Amino acid sequence: MILAATLLHLYPGLDLHAAVVLHDDGDGIVYIAQWHDPRPQPTPAELEAAWPEARRAQIIAAIDAHANGLRETMTVGVTSAEMAAWAIKRAEALAYAGDPTACPMLAAEAAARGVPLAAIIERVLRNAALLAAAEATIAGVAGRHKDAVRAAVDPAGYDWSQGWPL
Repeated sequence: MILAATLLHLYPGLDLHAAVVLHDDGDGIVYIAQWHDPRPQPTPAELEAAWPEARRAQIIAAIDAHANGLRETMTVGVTSAEMAAWAIKRAEALAYAGDPTACPMLAAEAAARGVPLAAIIERVLRNAALLAAAEATIAGVAGRHKDAVRAAVDPAGYDWSQGWPL
């Protein structure tokens, strides 16, 4: 709802449910029916002036939500504990130069699994590279779209659905 987003832009932290009663007569035009916030009710001119920035913020929030959804898709079924270990595993795999003492966590994993340490290191480095490439693309596409929305005269007319991975 555009009016609600504009009000939240004008009054960050506004409790829409307690402070404002919005009404739609059925013609698609929503207006403020009641105002219960101690701050002054915005005038139609103030609402109109704030709308482009509110819409811009709303689109940027949607871009961020989409990017975060793609990131979540990459880690479905992975626990936070396992993800927390990824940076350690990657650092150990990069430090490995034939010396198992440089990667005690990976050496322990290889021993517990009964596979060569080199196989674990290869898997960790491959997965780290795939994750880094996907994250770089997601962050880059999100940043490009947010830059375009910030620069657009009419942010509502910008199509940010293109270029995403996955």
